[in-house]
Amino acid sequence: DQKLGVLKMDVDNLGAIFSFGLKQGKNENTTLQRSLSKYLTLSRFIEFFFGYKLKQICIDLSKELQIKYENIFYINYAGGDDLVILGPIYGILQLTNRIHNEFKDFVQNPNITLSAGIHIQNPKKPIRFGIQMADKSLESSKSFKKNNYTSKNSVTIMDSTLSFEEFSQTLTKIETYRNYIN
Repeated sequence: DQKLGVLKMDVDNLGAIFSFGLKQGKNENTTLQRSLSKYLTLSRFIEFFFGYKLKQICIDLSKELQIKYENIFYINYAGGDDLVILGPIYGILQLTNRIHNEFKDFVQNPNITLSAGIHIQNPKKPIRFGIQMADKSLESSKSFKKNNYTSKNSVTIMDSTLSFEEFSQTLTKIETYRNYIN
């Protein structure tokens, strides 16, 4: 089915990580330097992922999907700690999982996670509505409760929210059934 996928993702609790996760030193003079250094390093680290690495992930996945174009994904916005990407829905599903895995490997910290919202629409409909719907899905992911606490680190698609682990398992099942059909 030729549907458009709209992906909206962002880093969970990044404001809190900046505010509370960077502890200050004891020496008054070095405190400011260490804190500014930590903020700058974290900020550049996140910007590197969303500004550079993300583009390469899109290109690599396009090649793996054996698409004749260099990149089947359109990065509408990627900066700070969030992104909006458009593309064919099958590719968007794979891309969401790939971004999550690459980000997890990149940060090497289980406390720094992503949440995602995906909207599926007819490609003839206005993109702004798709982005609004993906944003609503993202908000559902950010308020996802698992075992009576908000866990975030999840994906919402078609009003269903899954942890990234469940999402990855679901994609594996989809691929299995797709191979059976083919």
